[in-house]
Amino acid sequence: MFDIDMAEKYWDLGNAVTGFTVLQAIAFLYALSDQDKFEQIKKAKDLLWLPLCIASSIYVAAVGFCYYAATQLNPAEAFVNVYWATMWGQVFVVATNTFGVVVLAWLIFHHHEKNQLKIRH
Repeated sequence: MFDIDMAEKYWDLGNAVTGFTVLQAIAFLYALSDQDKFEQIKKAKDLLWLPLCIASSIYVAAVGFCYYAATQLNPAEAFVNVYWATMWGQVFVVATNTFGVVVLAWLIFHHHEKNQLKIRH
């Protein structure tokens, strides 16, 4: 019984990590909508890429670990299939929300810099 309870806790933790990454992506995009914050983030963009990519990778690994641990604690075949299907769906959500925001921010900054150069000339 203890193993099944722990499996459920890992399931909940995987869900929490996924929800956190989605909220974090929304907060980051919201910050980009404010001109002052946009300019501050743009100035620090060269310092942000590596930590953002590392954090994204850690989130993906955390979700994968949570569901792997749950399958080890509750190896019933019906649960294992649900755990793996859920894990891949949530890894997709985490990756698109974290890596997607990084790529989107890079595109926005790149476009903004090109427009600034056109305005100056």
